[in-house]
Amino acid sequence: NPFDVHRRAIVSLELLAERRRLAEQAAAAGIDLLVVDEAHHLKRPPGHPGNPAYRAVAPIAAAGRNVLLLTATPLEDDAHGFFRLLQLLRPEEFPDDRGFDERLARREPLPPCTSATRRADVGGLPPRLPAPVEAGAPADWEPLLALERRVRSAPVPSAAARRPALERIARALASPAALAAVTPPAERGDPELAALLLAAERADPRLAWLLAELPAWRRAGEKTLVFVAHLETLERIQEAIEKRAALRAGIFHEGLSAERRDIEVAQFRLPEGPPVLLSTESGGEGRNFQFCTRLVLYDLPWNPAVVEQRIGRLDRIGRDLPTEIVYFRPPAGLRRTLVGLYEEIGLFRSPLAGLERELASLARAVEEAALAPLAPGDSLDVPPAAFAGVLDEARAARDRVLAAAYHELHRDPYRPQMAAGLLARVPPDLEPVTQSLVERAAARFGFLIERESGRRTFRFELGYEALVESLPGVPSGSRYLGTFDREEAVDDEGLDFFANGHPLVEGVLTELEDGPRGRVGLFQVEGEPETFGLLALYRRAEGYEAVAVDSTGKRRPDLAAWLTAADRRREPAPAARWTAQPGWAKTVRRLAAALPGETPQAVAAFRVRRRAP
Repeated sequence: NPFDVHRRAIVSLELLAERRRLAEQAAAAGIDLLVVDEAHHLKRPPGHPGNPAYRAVAPIAAAGRNVLLLTATPLEDDAHGFFRLLQLLRPEEFPDDRGFDERLARREPLPPCTSATRRADVGGLPPRLPAPVEAGAPADWEPLLALERRVRSAPVPSAAARRPALERIARALASPAALAAVTPPAERGDPELAALLLAAERADPRLAWLLAELPAWRRAGEKTLVFVAHLETLERIQEAIEKRAALRAGIFHEGLSAERRDIEVAQFRLPEGPPVLLSTESGGEGRNFQFCTRLVLYDLPWNPAVVEQRIGRLDRIGRDLPTEIVYFRPPAGLRRTLVGLYEEIGLFRSPLAGLERELASLARAVEEAALAPLAPGDSLDVPPAAFAGVLDEARAARDRVLAAAYHELHRDPYRPQMAAGLLARVPPDLEPVTQSLVERAAARFGFLIERESGRRTFRFELGYEALVESLPGVPSGSRYLGTFDREEAVDDEGLDFFANGHPLVEGVLTELEDGPRGRVGLFQVEGEPETFGLLALYRRAEGYEAVAVDSTGKRRPDLAAWLTAADRRREPAPAARWTAQPGWAKTVRRLAAALPGETPQAVAAFRVRRRAP
């Protein structure tokens, strides 16, 4: 059972659902703490045993002692789904589906096992500022509209051809370069299509507007994040910026290594760095760009949830400027229709989290409109009536979220004044203690350690000269640049935060706990009277117990307390010289016999020596 072997494990929901044996082994091992991120993916419709993720997690939650479910997706509009998650935590209180609606109607508080944090709870966030751009004259959009007409007029002969047709239309709306990348070989020689692509490439008013604005942004020291849907669009914009505007553009896409992406973001953050970062959807999750002045939506995905993810890179906790959202408003075509829809549902003005189902319906309606037959002379615009139904659903769902009873159901919700008490639980010396431990251990393991500029910033490398081939979770050749300072890590996302949970810190701790280097030692301390002995540490429910035995074999609680005092200066002893003395092993065994019979967590031989005159 891998969960018996590994004390900590990270498993994706997809893998857990796919390999049911893993879920069975986790339940059999008796997990102490189960943490489920993106918990809204655990779904169990009425009368159904649940989706694969729910069925995989449920037995682990039932067998585990502690369960933590996390999600940044509000569930106010899905009462059934919300209570299904509560059933994983409190099955005895919610044995079936009955009573959900009645409980809501009574405004009965939920059990004290839930907490919801909203914008208002953290003092609110700066507003979103829509900045629509009508770039160029209507005639400047004609080449792009002609290309759109070409792809939307193509017949869709079968159901199997729907998905490729939708991909082509979406790419045509994104950029000519994106469409050219998926054009079949049979069409590449088509003179008409080649001419349309070339004309649209030369006359894209979005690119012309971006190139015209960049110098002013650079002079003002402003940072701009530009999102695109496809790598080909990114490369085309990057080339134009560097050749025609003579400026460097940062890039972030799935084709770069994780290390290169970190470097690009770090350089972008620098005041002297590039004024613009071009990103595909790979930058839409897990990255914080709240330092940027504005967001430019170069193209608009058909799924509003993806646009919301893009905006969320700037519109997040820690931002102190209004979130300027730049998007292009063409004179006609499906692009114009999409812009009107997003403006109608308020996507550019306020978050739409919690409306995923309704937004998915809107995305499907856009797909149907894109594939609708288009005869010569027909307008490229889609009539608003085509979206009336899904827009009404989105508005109704939004009203339900705003008026949801959950706003009053949570006991002890987070409030800003609670922050000091929460942070007070973190030991004040945790960061320097962690730094001292990792620094000293890494030096003993033969790591390459370099101090970098910053408050407590270091570079660690497990090179070929290291005394250990690898650490748990840290393979040979691993390199880390990070800080032991929490505030510095928050300020600079390009730095790792060396704390519990980081691979390097966890690897060092595991090696020290489970390997011989962290379980035995030799040290000497200045003091009186002189003596020699053993000091052992035993794990107890409330922490650790230190037991000291002096050279006569007598247990010395006073000596144990003195040796383990926080301010006691302990020096490493010369191991080769001590262990080479005659009778060393016999002496250690004699003193060890005086220790408690259980196996200690760690043991060290010590010598108390007089202070030098």
